[in-house]
Amino acid sequence: MQDLVSVLIPCYNCEYYIENSILSIFNQTYSNLEIVIIDDCSTDKTYEILENLSHLDNRIKLYRNEENKKLIYTLNRGIDLCNGKYIARMDADDISTPNRIEKQVQAIIAYNVDIIASQIWFINSDSIVIGKSMFINSGTLSSLYISFFQVPFVHPSVLLKTSLLKENKYSNKEENLHIEDLELWHRLLKKNYRARLIEDRLLYYRINKESVSRKFANLQLKNQTQHILNAINRSNVFYIDEKIISYIMRLELPDDGKYKLNDIIKQIRNFESQFILQNTCNMNSNNDLSEITNWTDLFIGKYLIYLLIHSNIDYKLNSLSTFLMNPKLLINKTNFIFFYNLLQMKLIRKTIIN
Repeated sequence: MQDLVSVLIPCYNCEYYIENSILSIFNQTYSNLEIVIIDDCSTDKTYEILENLSHLDNRIKLYRNEENKKLIYTLNRGIDLCNGKYIARMDADDISTPNRIEKQVQAIIAYNVDIIASQIWFINSDSIVIGKSMFINSGTLSSLYISFFQVPFVHPSVLLKTSLLKENKYSNKEENLHIEDLELWHRLLKKNYRARLIEDRLLYYRINKESVSRKFANLQLKNQTQHILNAINRSNVFYIDEKIISYIMRLELPDDGKYKLNDIIKQIRNFESQFILQNTCNMNSNNDLSEITNWTDLFIGKYLIYLLIHSNIDYKLNSLSTFLMNPKLLINKTNFIFFYNLLQMKLIRKTIIN
């Protein structure tokens, strides 16, 4: 007998994508589902489409907020309405592969964890694949480390135990707007809930200029930077200066002459080494250590690439010197793509100006 899985889908003004999203859940190889859909008082045809779809499959449980209550309220309401042993998150403009739920239920049992996430494909507004995720964290400890700075896995790629979410709902505090997933993952991982990110790509994640994260990118970045400060200050791990976090997260040039490049890198490396030292007894294998180190290389390398292209001659030379002494900061696919994209943007801007 299959355990019941609740697929939780919040919706708001997604008339162009919602049908394909819901159909991808209809067509799952795992059949024991309830599909909990909450429309957040859409002003387009989203709810009309949902009503029509609800007549096609009795697994749909359709609800509507009386007024627009935003994402966090809608998610927390949905958690209360879920009856399954597990909750699979799903966004209204994404597409799940047919075997997504089956693979994730198998994995959460096999690995004996609380949270299962997958790698993903990125698609554009026309559902054309434009890239893929390259998360390097597979387990709990490396995911916790990454969650100090950014999401360790994509929100709608996750399946997790329902009891966990009912006891740990999304925070509705203003400082967590548009980073509710980052705050949740960090909080859960700090509480020692176990997580696993599997290599299978089980979700097509849409990059859409109308998405909330795109519309509120500045606020999201502001809250993400504040989250990092709060998370580090609450931990017993080495301190990182607020200015340094701002420089790296916002891809800004140091503006006050206080910090040299070596100072910036040194603080990040000190944080890494102190985290590893404090968690040595929790490391299950060398895999944890290598994933933490590799992610820090990516994090630093990305900033060095930005300086190499956009900074003054002193920072350019320092960045180049750092790369020459530690080439693995650049020689990886993720940072090579980032380098290429930044260079293209600079050339395009130069062409327009000239």
